[in-house]
Amino acid sequence: MEKVIASGRLGQLKSRKPFLIGLWIGAILLYGVGDLVTTNLVLANGGRELNLVFASMSRFFGGNIWGSIIVKIIVIGCLVAIYRLGVMKRHWVIPGMLSLVGGGLVAGNLISYLHM
Repeated sequence: MEKVIASGRLGQLKSRKPFLIGLWIGAILLYGVGDLVTTNLVLANGGRELNLVFASMSRFFGGNIWGSIIVKIIVIGCLVAIYRLGVMKRHWVIPGMLSLVGGGLVAGNLISYLHM
C-alpha cells in the first residue's frame, strides 16, 4: 500500500510543526515566564513597571504577581486564539514576534536591575 504524502498548505504546516512548537515554547518561556520573573525582580528592588497599560491591567486583577500572571495568560491566550484561527499565512509570525518581544523585555528588565 502506497503512503499518501500531504501536499499544499497542510503539508507545509505539518513539516514545520517542530519549528512552530519551538517558537511557541520560546515565546511562553521568554514573554510569559522570563518577563514575569525579571519584572518582579526589578519591582522587589524598588523599580516600577514602565508599561502603563500592563500596570493598570495588573492592578485591576489584584496588583500583585497573580494580577500579572492573569494579564500574561490573557495576552498569550488571545494570541494563541488568533494563531489557531489561521488569520495569518505565515504561521511563525505570532510566536516569533512574541519570542522577540519577550527577549527584549527580559533584557530590558535585567539592564534595569543591574543599574539599580
